[in-house]
Amino acid sequence: MRVRGWPAILIGSSICGSWIEAGAAPLPSGDYFVVSVRRSTGVSGSKVDPALDAELGDHVSFGTSLVWWNGKRCATWTVDEDTEITSIVDDPILSDTQIAPIEGTSTTGDRVANEGLWVICDGGPISEIVAVDDRVIIAETPSSMSYVILEKALHANDILSFQKRLADMKFLDADPDVEWSEETLAAVSSYAQYRGAEYRFERAAITGNLIDGLSLPVDRDRPTPVKIVYGDAVSAYFYGTEPGLQIADFLAFRFPGEKREVRFHPTGSVQPWEWQLDLFSPDGSKVLLPQDHFGPYHVVRTENLKAYLRGGRTPDFIISQPRTGENAVAAVHHDARWVSNDSIRYETTCCGETVEHVWTMDH
Repeated sequence: MRVRGWPAILIGSSICGSWIEAGAAPLPSGDYFVVSVRRSTGVSGSKVDPALDAELGDHVSFGTSLVWWNGKRCATWTVDEDTEITSIVDDPILSDTQIAPIEGTSTTGDRVANEGLWVICDGGPISEIVAVDDRVIIAETPSSMSYVILEKALHANDILSFQKRLADMKFLDADPDVEWSEETLAAVSSYAQYRGAEYRFERAAITGNLIDGLSLPVDRDRPTPVKIVYGDAVSAYFYGTEPGLQIADFLAFRFPGEKREVRFHPTGSVQPWEWQLDLFSPDGSKVLLPQDHFGPYHVVRTENLKAYLRGGRTPDFIISQPRTGENAVAAVHHDARWVSNDSIRYETTCCGETVEHVWTMDH
């Protein structure tokens, strides 16, 4: 078990809720999801890890602010180099994260970097991590008893290509369906073991080297999910090409039992930095959708969302402020967010003045 210690010097925190560069250490960006939790080799499986507070499906968001898997939010965050943590990658239980590239194929080279980092939240360290590559992170619990493996989500088209290639190579005996089914995950684990993983893991890590070894087409400019938000039996996917900036090019929704997402088309023009990420009401029963730089906002009950997106239903509520002044100047609508299951706070700016508004749903 490693002897742990806090970083000797905490580097300066960021300005205005954003982040700064920390020496030569790269900064993670975008959303990562917990896909596997494993015990360190040599730790008894019956021994409870008191420091483990992560569950499958939890997410970490490295954006303008930092959201950790336990719900902790950091207005300012950064990273500091940590050379000690990188030794954990030698543990056989993490061997699937260290798969080497296949030589002589059309890969992009070795993607494994294994950058050891301290994650620093509001001036204090909260976790040690290893950034394996640009899509997989390993975190170690403070007790050094467990590892938490996190991944970035794959685009639906990438999942489909992934499944088709696994089927072509006889690892998957099921029809590709863009879902991470038990059959698909088993096929991924078998392929990872074939590529050099020590074990056939229940959920193998999907690293860049693993993907490249399948000779899948790589399109770095294609929009990928920069953020995934879960509502009441529906998921919202924000797609963009710059996940580190927490901006999106468009929004799509996925419904239970459907293989394809339904794209949202606003009535006006929504700029990449204007997408409202606080979509769902706290209980997940309603969704808030921006329509244009100058408003309005549409509020749609989740049960009516599919029909609304397909043009068969109008929004349940429309929120907007009328044009004001002698020339009827339109106010910019911005910063809308849910404050309760039935109330939304937003701001309008016009003619040098910003006004805050609270809208409450009329049942």
